[in-house]
Amino acid sequence: MGGFTIKRSSLMESIALLVLCTLFVVLAIAALATGVNAYNGTVSLVESVNTERTALAYIGNQVRQNDRAGAVEITRIFDQDALVLKEFSYGTDGSVYEYRTYIYCSGGWLRELYTEYGLEGDMIPDAGTELIPLDSVSFSEAAIGLIQVTVRQGGSDASTLLAISSQEVPS
Repeated sequence: MGGFTIKRSSLMESIALLVLCTLFVVLAIAALATGVNAYNGTVSLVESVNTERTALAYIGNQVRQNDRAGAVEITRIFDQDALVLKEFSYGTDGSVYEYRTYIYCSGGWLRELYTEYGLEGDMIPDAGTELIPLDSVSFSEAAIGLIQVTVRQGGSDASTLLAISSQEVPS
């Protein structure tokens, strides 16, 4: 009977060892899955913040590049806020041509649409070039010469204030 006890004890030790190894593997997989979820959440948040910052930087650069008296305006197109950047071209015959760049959000994208003034009636929301994935953008005049830009992506907002240095002199 002594041999039977040794075999039984050996079997119990083997089962206990197998249970402990299985428990270790299950807990390691659970820890790994938790780490992957935390990593994916962090990556998603960073991408959203980077998208917002990129959109704000792009809009800020466009405003600074076009900062001339009367060249930057806030308007609404396609039933949403838009920023209008105006530029003028002079023909050899003395004629003046006005072109406008509209920056707005449509279809989940920050878009830019460049067109000749007067052709706005022919524009459609998706005609603008897709720049940056974005849920929405809003523009408001915070003060004279100061535009507040707010962007939304993935449930979070970011905003900035842009100073317009060149102002039209009120008459």
